[in-house]
Amino acid sequence: MDLMQKTIKMFFSMDNIQFIIPDYQRAYSWEEDQCKEFYNDILEQSKNENKYFFGNILVENLTCKNILEIVDGQQRLTTIIIFISAVISILEKYHKTDIPNIDIEKLKQIYIIKNGQQKIIPSKIDQKYFEKVIIHNNTSKTSTQSQKKINNAKNYFLRKLKSIKDIEIIIKMINKLEQSIVTITKLYSKTDAAFMFELQNNRGKEITEMEQVKSYLMYQIYMNEKPISMNKTISKLSETYEKIYLSINRIQIKEDDLLWYHCNAYYGYSNIDDNYDAILDFLKEILVKIKENHVKVSFIIDFVSELQKTFENIEQMETDNKNIYIRRLQLLGRPCYKKLYPLIINGYRYYKDSKDYFLKLFHIIELLAFRISLIRTNGNIKLNSRLDKIVNYEGDLNYLYIGIKENFAGDEWRWTDETMEEVLNGPFYRKVTDNILCYILKIYEEIISGKEFPKLKKIQIEHIAPQNPKKENNTGYELTKQHKYSAKFRNNYLDCLGNLVLSTEKQNRDLLSNKNFKEKLTIYGNNKLNLGLKQQKEIETFLKDEKLQWGYTEIDSRHEKLVEFVMNEWGFENMTKTKTAKITYIT
Repeated sequence: MDLMQKTIKMFFSMDNIQFIIPDYQRAYSWEEDQCKEFYNDILEQSKNENKYFFGNILVENLTCKNILEIVDGQQRLTTIIIFISAVISILEKYHKTDIPNIDIEKLKQIYIIKNGQQKIIPSKIDQKYFEKVIIHNNTSKTSTQSQKKINNAKNYFLRKLKSIKDIEIIIKMINKLEQSIVTITKLYSKTDAAFMFELQNNRGKEITEMEQVKSYLMYQIYMNEKPISMNKTISKLSETYEKIYLSINRIQIKEDDLLWYHCNAYYGYSNIDDNYDAILDFLKEILVKIKENHVKVSFIIDFVSELQKTFENIEQMETDNKNIYIRRLQLLGRPCYKKLYPLIINGYRYYKDSKDYFLKLFHIIELLAFRISLIRTNGNIKLNSRLDKIVNYEGDLNYLYIGIKENFAGDEWRWTDETMEEVLNGPFYRKVTDNILCYILKIYEEIISGKEFPKLKKIQIEHIAPQNPKKENNTGYELTKQHKYSAKFRNNYLDCLGNLVLSTEKQNRDLLSNKNFKEKLTIYGNNKLNLGLKQQKEIETFLKDEKLQWGYTEIDSRHEKLVEFVMNEWGFENMTKTKTAKITYIT
């Protein structure tokens, strides 16, 4: 192990050295807040003569002496390259005489590319994108989360640099960055790398829970594996983490969230509190109880392997465009079903490739997620103790179904079908979230139209009988002589499900706002104006005796139909019935 201090410029100027970010490390992950802090630090430090300490970098010297793997510090080093690339883009627009103190070509050779060799090589998943956008300053479509963050980081730096009117400020920033001090620790084996990375993490660095768990488990291998097997075991774990990070870049859910759900799936809800820090503490407790070193090593290998399978399975779930209930969950939104991820994880754990099985599983998950989201708005109920009783269903859907019936529709009055119907029959608009209300009407639209819900911008809930009607005669609404709603109508009908329909901000604002019913009905029935929504067009079918009136009778009639629809779709008795209606989806 070698320890040295260098300036950033000296570090990147080492002869023919190429820095590699190994695939078992995370891809680029900095958000705008971190880029903002980086930029502001350089800008502020450039205003004084003090030395600026840039931090610690861990590198591993591979068998090829001209290649260094970045063990720790890859985010900062990558950001330096992105920043320099943005600076070069700005400086290239100036004539050489305007920037006599800056050699753009030398900047490129030190930080970007020299003799056809890139200075830094990111993880495989982003190599081609990084080469196009950062190395050669071209444009390219993003296909991963890390590529989006690379693009966002460069665009952020470009915006900030373009806002600087005095080029001397940019030159001072470059000079300050190049003279900043960095401490480099050079390691010569993966065992030393694992050990040092854990020591770095124990210094209170801001890293994800996934990184903390990874470094802790690597360190435990260092402490417990036989010396003869050490490199082989650490290499095996590194390969598994490489697969995990590839999945992380392709999925929408946050890595720490999925790590937590994975632990809930395998070890129960009650064993791990509702915070990420509890995961590391829980794993430490497990390993402390294991006395034999080889058993500890086996546990770690199995844990990481199972975690990788979970990430792979959730990636499979997120890309499944044919399962109607997965699509519904995506429509409902992750906050509504995030607590149910452990049930999903255990489904994939036992049944990998059965389409029929997953259609049934996700039907159960969607029904439960809907019910939890709907009825929780009527009272905050702790779910962990209930979910703990059903999470270990070992892929047995009948066991899961019975467990849900017993724990969510049993003695607890909040969870019964009767309670759901009570919520539906109340002042719905005021009692539930817009998300749940929109979800009900979106699924209703899909069922009555037989088509996937159209892509509409800024969806809103429209009151058919408006909340604030015009004070005039012949509006078509149930108004008193004073042009107001009665207390009965306002309390029981105005916000009920039967008086609500989907619209958009634009349609509501430009066409429907406080119009009388006759005018609204014309818009609802016009295929060019009704957004292609059949639920708007069918409003006319609820009218009685050809009267252009939207009152008690009409709202009651539509309300009954919608409540019946909801109970048929999400009542407990329908949990074992998978979808049979034919809906055309665009894949």
